[in-house]
Amino acid sequence: MRPAILAAFSTLPAAAKATYPFAPETFDGSYKDIGLPTIYDLSATQSTNYNGSWATGSWITSVSGGQYFVVSHYVNDGIHDVYRSSILDLSSLKYRYFFQAGNGSYTASPPSHLKAGVGKGNGFEGISNDNYTTMRVQSSHPNVTFDLTYHATTKPLINGGAGVVMLGASESKQWSLPACWTNGFLIVGDEQIPIDPKRSLTWYDRQWGTGGLTNWTWYGLHIPKTGHVLSIWTGDTDADRAAPITPVRFATVRNAYGAQTVCNITWIPDLSHIFHSDSTNKSYPLAWTVEIPSYDAIIKVKSRTENQLNTGSHGSEPEAYNGFVTFAGQFQGTETEGFGIVEIVYL
Repeated sequence: MRPAILAAFSTLPAAAKATYPFAPETFDGSYKDIGLPTIYDLSATQSTNYNGSWATGSWITSVSGGQYFVVSHYVNDGIHDVYRSSILDLSSLKYRYFFQAGNGSYTASPPSHLKAGVGKGNGFEGISNDNYTTMRVQSSHPNVTFDLTYHATTKPLINGGAGVVMLGASESKQWSLPACWTNGFLIVGDEQIPIDPKRSLTWYDRQWGTGGLTNWTWYGLHIPKTGHVLSIWTGDTDADRAAPITPVRFATVRNAYGAQTVCNITWIPDLSHIFHSDSTNKSYPLAWTVEIPSYDAIIKVKSRTENQLNTGSHGSEPEAYNGFVTFAGQFQGTETEGFGIVEIVYL
């Protein structure tokens, strides 16, 4: 018999003081010998030979104790050229976002450092010589301003186990640094807010390839109690856009020691709990049940607040729902809870 789904983080009232257990990992080993059969060198994928997507979700605690969820995402895949950023105050649940399309650029030919973004001060910069063990991310719009530096103090998650998966009819490559040490500041209103690095972390995600999905929901989840992190993919291809395929439903699970497992999942969105956007005329589920049989896991994932949609002028650039989520339930047969990010995109 399945245990009752716990509520924990998910039932905090809107005005509650946020007290999420944000903390970076403290891995200090070599990424050149991670003991996994990756098909590429992580540093090489930050070069100009690879376009695609650079993204971060940062779970921030300020020096004064306030907590925030910060998103930065640059896409340059030959079709889309867009930068998105947002800040969600986890106490007031006030959401701010910035969207800029066009005139983006990225450079990283050795020995130069990665620079990927749109306009001045909006995007990603490699600080370390390998372009990924220390990085900087910025947003300079008055509505969303931050300057973060993060360090790869976390064991990587290599999506699919080797770094390549079939998303629809085509290959996609993806790797992540899920719990980086993070420093810097945000500006909220007129206040500059310094970050407490010991109580903050960043998930850096790098992805490229053609892919074949016309809609998807992706999660990056943390289980603080056990040190597990999960990259969960779900998606479909519309029959009028490509040949019908089996829907994408899988998770890559990385444990506290860095071991990776690729698992089938069952994914059920709660269509009675949705956010409908008048600007896009699309509906976004806000709650989901995810089952991972090989981990004796069933979790209920919930968006912390309804509107976390980042949208532009509704031209050729797709909008994205990049939301802070919490979850609770069962993992490895024991009660668990955690937090993470969800990305929902409809092309």
